[in-house]
Amino acid sequence: MKKRLFLNLLGSAMLLLMFNCKSKQGSAVLKIDSGIKEEALKNISTKNEPTIYSMDSIYESTYMAKNMAADTIVFDNLDNLYQKKNFMCNHYYDNDTLVIRGGFGARFQMYGFIAKVFPDQRSEVKLRLYWPYPSYFKTLDQEYAKSEVIVSTKESQLTLSNLPKSKNDRKHIYGLVQFISDPYYVEMKDPKTQKMYKEKNNFEFKIYFDSRYFDDSKLE
Repeated sequence: MKKRLFLNLLGSAMLLLMFNCKSKQGSAVLKIDSGIKEEALKNISTKNEPTIYSMDSIYESTYMAKNMAADTIVFDNLDNLYQKKNFMCNHYYDNDTLVIRGGFGARFQMYGFIAKVFPDQRSEVKLRLYWPYPSYFKTLDQEYAKSEVIVSTKESQLTLSNLPKSKNDRKHIYGLVQFISDPYYVEMKDPKTQKMYKEKNNFEFKIYFDSRYFDDSKLE
């Protein structure tokens, strides 16, 4: 009797564990570590354009990325320690959810991320791509190209120096985000036939950032 009860409890616990693991797929591992600020500051630079940084929060961040196109490596800079590119990052609240948005390329072309920290401390990270000319597809069967695409990620980690104490807290947030994106598609032209086709792509990123408070969601 006791053995049967134990097996039933064990089975229920395993089912609950499987459910919890399944429900967390696509979410990010969230860590709060004040020490990440020092690490982030080693990987960003505000000295070249101090005025732009103070006004628009544009600075340079170490570009660590890997891009795959048609299952072939286009470039792999994940171990890069020296090359930096222009980067922007800001955060704000959407109701009670903290939203952090960052991207390489300043205003007119963005390769970056959107991270969210929910009130229950769950978090998620998604790849964000933006280009003024519509050229992105989220799925292969999508009919019309978009200027912006938000793509789910896996193996995502979000490390923050701090969480705002309130919605009025304007303190900068320093951090590191790491992820591998799910596939997305880019509109391309075949050089031989001149016909348009959709090329499968995905990104892997490791990004250090300095995020300031600015609610740009109202500008879209």
